[in-house]
Amino acid sequence: MSFSLETVSRRRQHLDEIRESARRLFEGGAPGIQTAAFLSQQFEAVILEIWSDTLRSAPPETIERIRQHGAIVAIGGTGRGELCPYSDV
Repeated sequence: MSFSLETVSRRRQHLDEIRESARRLFEGGAPGIQTAAFLSQQFEAVILEIWSDTLRSAPPETIERIRQHGAIVAIGGTGRGELCPYSDV
């Protein structure tokens, strides 16, 4: 599946907005671990959104097989909830 330039641009803007929110959170006094957890949660939501969008174009039997037997596994900083700005995503 491919995404239009508009979709890619919109997703990049969304990632920039998440990073900006994390920056404001940190500069507002939130501890680094809280900021990293915020980034992890927000980026997880983005990844799941992309995955859902991708599945919409698949045949129903493929979607069902993936839902029964597939998994998305976060590793590293993302999996630990310690995502640093500009890493992993």
